[in-house]
Amino acid sequence: MLFVVRLAVFLTTLIAATMVISGPPRVPEPIGSTLAYVTEHRDDFDLLFVGSSRMMRGIIPAEFDARLAERGLAISSFNFSAIGMREHEANVYLRQILEAQPARLRWTLVETSDWTPSMLRPNRFSARSIAWHEPRESWLVMRDSLALDQPIEIRWDDFSTHLLHLLARSGGLGRGWDRWRAVFRGGEPAKSPAAGRVQHRGFVPYTQFDHEHGATAEHRRQYLESPHRITEPAGIAAAPEAVIAAALERQSAEIQAFGTEAIAVAMPRLKPFERPTIPPQTSSAVRSLAFDDPAAYPEFYRVENRFDAEHLNTAGARRFSRLLADQFADRFVEN
Repeated sequence: MLFVVRLAVFLTTLIAATMVISGPPRVPEPIGSTLAYVTEHRDDFDLLFVGSSRMMRGIIPAEFDARLAERGLAISSFNFSAIGMREHEANVYLRQILEAQPARLRWTLVETSDWTPSMLRPNRFSARSIAWHEPRESWLVMRDSLALDQPIEIRWDDFSTHLLHLLARSGGLGRGWDRWRAVFRGGEPAKSPAAGRVQHRGFVPYTQFDHEHGATAEHRRQYLESPHRITEPAGIAAAPEAVIAAALERQSAEIQAFGTEAIAVAMPRLKPFERPTIPPQTSSAVRSLAFDDPAAYPEFYRVENRFDAEHLNTAGARRFSRLLADQFADRFVEN
C-alpha cells in the first residue's frame, strides 16, 4: 500500500513538473487552426456545432441560419467539427472555447454517439491523440474504460492506453521541435484554417476527389453495394448505457455552467449497436435532438441523400440542416 501511495505521489509530481516545463501541446491540424479561428472570433457566433465528420459533412451553417432567418430568428452559427472527433476529445476543445468566454454564444449543439473509451490502434500515440489527453478528460475516459462490459484485459488495455497518453502529453513527448522553435527561432506564425472551411463556416462538403480516391471512395463503394448494411464497430465497444447517460449529464452540466445551453444531437447514421444513441435513462435535464431512427426520418437514410453509411451527402446535408433548424427553433427558441 505504501508503494502505491509513493508511486501516485511520484507520478503526480512528475506530471506537474513536466507540464510546467514543456507547456501546453500544439493542437494538430486541421483542428488547431480552426480552434484558433473560433477562439479569435468567439464573439461572432450565437451557436456552435461540435462533433465528428458526421456533423462536419452533415450540417451547413448557412442553410441552418437561412432557415432560422425565414422564421424571423437572427442567429449566426459555426460548425466546429472534425474527422474522427469523438466525445471526450470534443469536450477538451469545447472547454477551451467556452473558457475564452464568448460573449454571444448561447447554444452549443454537440454530437453524441457511443461514448466509447476505446482507441483504434492506428490512432494510438499520434500527435492528435496525445494532444487532447489533458488531466481532467483523461481521468474521465480512464474511468469509463473500467466500466466497459468487456473482459478485464480489454478494460485494462483501454485504461493503460489513456494513462500512457496522459503521461506522454504531460511529459512533452514529441514537442522537442516546438520548444526549439519557441526558444531559438521565436516560434512561427499560426497557420490559418483552410479558406474553404472558414468560407463555409466549418462545413466541409465531399469533393470529386473524395468520390474517386482513398478511403472515402472505398466507403462510398461499399455503401452503394449494400445501402442498408449496418456498419461494424471497427474493433471498439460502446460504453454501457448508464455510462453514456452519466457522460451526457456531465457534459450538459459543464456547458450550462458557462452560461451556454447544451443540446445533444444524434446524427442520422446506420448504427452498429441495436439501441438508441441517447439512452432512455438519461436525465430530463439533458436537452436533445435525435435523428438516428430510420423509421422516423426515412429521407435521411435514402441513397440519394447519403454519401455512405455514416455520412450525408451535400444534398442530404442541405435538407437536414433546415429540418434541424426547424426542430431547434420549435423546441428551444420559440417555446
